[in-house]
Amino acid sequence: AKVLGLGGSTAPTTSPANMVQMWSEDIMADHAQLHYMAEGGIARPLGDFYDPRDWGLVPDDNSGSVPGDNVTAFDAMIGAMSAGDIAHFTKGTWYTNDDLDVTKGIVFRGDGQDTIIECEANSKNIIHATASGVTIETIKIVGTGQASTGGTAIDVSGANSGSYLSNIKIIDTDISLCARGIWGNFIEQFEFRGGKIIDMERSGIVLLSCQDGFIHDYYIEDVQGNNSADYGIAITRTVGAEATYPTSKRIDVYDNIVKDVTYWTGYDTHGGENINFYNNKAFGCYAGFKLSTDNDTANVIHAPINCDVIGNFTDSESDAGDTAYGIYLGGQTHGGTDYIATGKVLGNTVRRHGLQTGGGENVGGIYIAYTEGVPVETNTLIECVSSAIVVYGNNHGFITSGNTVVDVWGKSTGANEARAVSVGPGTNNKGYIGENSFRVTSFTAPANGT
Repeated sequence: AKVLGLGGSTAPTTSPANMVQMWSEDIMADHAQLHYMAEGGIARPLGDFYDPRDWGLVPDDNSGSVPGDNVTAFDAMIGAMSAGDIAHFTKGTWYTNDDLDVTKGIVFRGDGQDTIIECEANSKNIIHATASGVTIETIKIVGTGQASTGGTAIDVSGANSGSYLSNIKIIDTDISLCARGIWGNFIEQFEFRGGKIIDMERSGIVLLSCQDGFIHDYYIEDVQGNNSADYGIAITRTVGAEATYPTSKRIDVYDNIVKDVTYWTGYDTHGGENINFYNNKAFGCYAGFKLSTDNDTANVIHAPINCDVIGNFTDSESDAGDTAYGIYLGGQTHGGTDYIATGKVLGNTVRRHGLQTGGGENVGGIYIAYTEGVPVETNTLIECVSSAIVVYGNNHGFITSGNTVVDVWGKSTGANEARAVSVGPGTNNKGYIGENSFRVTSFTAPANGT
């Protein structure tokens, strides 16, 4: 099936620097059903311990039939386990040549990053969880390479929209050399916390039709699929009927770092509801944060609703004027109907985002379009290209206030060389612009810029 490309709670009442400490209570009030997770994780009774070696799994050997034999032995061990039991993989490299199917709510545990699950076959779901109550923690997963055939490190998937998996935890698990890191379908009440995801071909973390969870404290680097489906963290849905593929809802993404997604977006949601991005960082990404519609014109279009982007940092790390938005929040129009986005863009820092070439003045460091009641306030934009803030069109009741724009630059010839705040060229913008600060320092624009 074709997958769509890839926000909130009450705004904090303090400065962005103190964001995480201050919004936690608000988040818990909005997501009371998740409170027990944030207060110490999903509680489970302590089950029995299983040593994979007792079931015939062999570490540190990828010769002959060992990888395949490990899969057979793993299936036998899972068959004997009950929900809550713990499969404890000791230090070493455990080879497989097929999916390790986790069909019960067990704990899949290693001894830290010296416990490695390495797949020897292409295009596998290396750990494939299809049960509620699964925990995967303190291991490292390695695929066959940074290519489309590299496989998916962890696939956690419910059967359909009527059968969500719940109580899923992925904790302190590193991933490398795969096509995709973590891939989730139809899951709820989850926590993904910590770990490094490095050298992916397509994505770090992608969730489709998921709800009520947290993604935090990840380091994701080098997603290089060379196309517009590359993401650090993306929350979306699959194209199709809404009842079959619902929007993703009530997910908080915070304290993550994403680096070097040079062909598309560091953080993304398409058509999400209450998808919030707090205190994240993006470096070297073509676009930092993009919150847009799912554009499912054959079925039903969803704009991002109540999606907040607060206290984040993004730097394209390019001086060439060849990147896209630092932060994009927008709906769209289709067939005479406007699909309106809502949310907040507050207290972010955006550096070196925007396009110098033709039409670049309509990209900008921060961009909003087809929105209602969106505040763009207390942001800092540094060395953005062509336009720092773009209020493109059909923004009703917007507020652009208290922002600081430093050294915006643009084309060396022609009109519209550099704009701190640009309204249009779309129409029907109604809102307030005031109390913003514009500064020029000793910064020298790159070649062909001014």
